[in-house]
Amino acid sequence: MTDNQISNGQISSGSFVRRRTAHFAGQWIAGADHGSRSVRRRLMAVLRMAHRALGMGCKRLGLGTLGVGGSVRSALASSVSLASIVGGLAAIAALSLATPAQAQYQAGGGSATGGNAVAIGNGATTDGNNAVALGTSNSATGDASIAIGYSMSVNGLNAIGIGVFASATGINALAVGGNAHANAGGASAFGVNSTANGANATAIGSTATAGAAATAVGVSSQATGGNSVAVGSVSQASGNSSTALGTGTVANSFGTAVGSTSQATGGNATAMGAGSNASGGNSIALGVVSQATGGNSLAAGNGANASGVSGVAVGNAAKATGNSSTALGVQALAIGDSTVAVGQGAGAGSTTGNASSVAVGVAAGTLVSGGQNTAVGGGVPSVLRGAGSGVTGQRNVALGTGDGAVAYDATLSASAGNLVTGNDNIAIGTNAGIGVAASNTASIGHNAQASQTNAAAIGTGSIASGVNSIYLGARSAAGTGALAQSAIAIGVD
Repeated sequence: MTDNQISNGQISSGSFVRRRTAHFAGQWIAGADHGSRSVRRRLMAVLRMAHRALGMGCKRLGLGTLGVGGSVRSALASSVSLASIVGGLAAIAALSLATPAQAQYQAGGGSATGGNAVAIGNGATTDGNNAVALGTSNSATGDASIAIGYSMSVNGLNAIGIGVFASATGINALAVGGNAHANAGGASAFGVNSTANGANATAIGSTATAGAAATAVGVSSQATGGNSVAVGSVSQASGNSSTALGTGTVANSFGTAVGSTSQATGGNATAMGAGSNASGGNSIALGVVSQATGGNSLAAGNGANASGVSGVAVGNAAKATGNSSTALGVQALAIGDSTVAVGQGAGAGSTTGNASSVAVGVAAGTLVSGGQNTAVGGGVPSVLRGAGSGVTGQRNVALGTGDGAVAYDATLSASAGNLVTGNDNIAIGTNAGIGVAASNTASIGHNAQASQTNAAAIGTGSIASGVNSIYLGARSAAGTGALAQSAIAIGVD
């Protein structure tokens, strides 16, 4: 624009003034030469305040941010008061930043460093205050950090994360997807290859893991110790205050593992259903394919087992298999050591020298093979046998039933003493003594018998048949009773 153009009226003097003031404003505020008149008015007001404080005219301030250094330096060299200098510098400082300190924002190539930072693309970073960094190679590091998607990192204070090669590392860390991590502070990490590793970790999906005050909820969950819990899919929980509730559960340390393919594997184990196990320690395992396998075992139903040490196995296909065994119902067994077995299949296939046996009902002692036998009653599952069953010696006693009128086998019947074969026999009811083969017998009622050594046979069908025999009552002819050696026989027949 030339002076001739102005004098020829091609450009109005008002327009020319506006151009000059716009150009002047642009020296102070980036873009103000294209801005509104109100920005220029505010600029002039601030410059007036500055010249009053510093004692220099607007013209000496008129070189914009490039001139301020020289003007202020000469002001400082004179006798202007400190309060005036501070006031003037504050006024100038409000204008001399093309991007104000409290509104950082960068785009395209990112960066940003503090204030109300945001840094949007390519190598985006920021560093603190209200940081955010949205794209490409992200970062964010501190204060209210967030860094939303691609190569990511984040770092501290209210760190967040959210996607692709995520991480988050520290204070209130959280990292949501992609290759999420979170690694401590108030860690959490929600999806794809989540982890969380430490402090208040939680990690909820895809290849979750967790740690420290753990929880890990789905797909390949683990939770790995600390105050673990791990809820579904291929859960584990491996140690400390573990619990692991579904699908591929396991647990360890202070155990508990509740469903599907539960285990709990020792420690203070418990394992409740589906493929339960519990494997020793202070085991318990309660349902479906339960076991418990030693330690201070108990195993309560469905496929119960318990396998030794402090045994006990309560129902369905109970066993208990030795040590301080007990096994109470359905297919009970208890085989060996301090055995007891109470109902339905009671002592079933017995042996392991059936140690301190007792067996109480239905098919009671069954095929015993020695030990401190006692067997109380029962019989019938296909058809009869009960009380003492197969026995084969030692401290026998057996209290009742039979009356498939003896035989025991080619297929079953007999009861009370069943096929004893020696030692301290007594057998008290219905088809009492049955197989005896002597020792210190006495067989007391219904079809009692006794059959020698220190025999006695005391009622209904009693005989006694020799050696130190006695026989006290009943009997109904057919050779009658006591039958020699130190025989005594008293009453009826």
